[in-house]
Amino acid sequence: VYAGSLMIDRLVGRRTDKFMTRAASASPRVAGGPNGGFSSSAIAKDKGAVSAEWEVEGSPNRVKKIFLARVARLVWRETDYRENIEIEPDRFEELVKNEEEDILNLKLEDEFRGMLHLIFKDGMKKVREAIKNNKSTYIQAIEDMVKFCDTNAANMPEEFKMKAALLEVSGYFEDFKFRLSGLEPGLLLPEDISKEDKIIVAAKRLLSLKLYRQVMDMDPRIAAIISDVSAPRLHWAEKVAPEEGIIAFFPRTPVFDRLTSMPWAIIDGKEGRLVVNPAPEKVGNIQS
Repeated sequence: VYAGSLMIDRLVGRRTDKFMTRAASASPRVAGGPNGGFSSSAIAKDKGAVSAEWEVEGSPNRVKKIFLARVARLVWRETDYRENIEIEPDRFEELVKNEEEDILNLKLEDEFRGMLHLIFKDGMKKVREAIKNNKSTYIQAIEDMVKFCDTNAANMPEEFKMKAALLEVSGYFEDFKFRLSGLEPGLLLPEDISKEDKIIVAAKRLLSLKLYRQVMDMDPRIAAIISDVSAPRLHWAEKVAPEEGIIAFFPRTPVFDRLTSMPWAIIDGKEGRLVVNPAPEKVGNIQS
């Protein structure tokens, strides 16, 4: 099954079993009070400056915690690299080599790691073929692999390992596209955040274990991660995050674009719920 010559489509058919920037926030940080320095009276005083309370549900989490935290946003920022057609092929091959090494070094069971490596390796072979035949650009060819993985995963039952593997590698392809474009991941924090405040990281798509590790290394205050892509069986969400006491939250409706102000939020792992701009009485209930 793991022969290097196997194509992804054959495999799918066979295996169906540190940078931080700060942004102004409309919710000023108020020192004092328990649970990370906030107080319900301070939040109540500030309600006129923030949006109304709203909430979204997600799947119940293995981490049965409930807490108040500040929302931060996972973004991709520009680096010194700029796309240059003369060096793009060299950069592509360098990044492919690095990604393959990272996948092979993941602390995963051998079978699953082998699936990830084969899907990624064969996907990059398809990208090279598309470029060689002048059918696509590097970025478009990689985006096609993201769609390929997502589409095939969507047609598989949740319990299939191949579904989790395809989604994981979809994340690797997408992150690879950003890096090839000269971008690196970073955390956008509220300007007024305190060193005592817990952090909920909001992301559009956080699928790969590698990106999860990078995010967790960005700030020791991170206590939860939200990903708009609903994939609770991802390895980092199902195994790694719970072992580290981190809530992995997959909302039933996308929230990333609604969290631009990086407000206060209550996240409830037991019930699978996110409450944004919580009312003072709800904050008081957590404190008590």
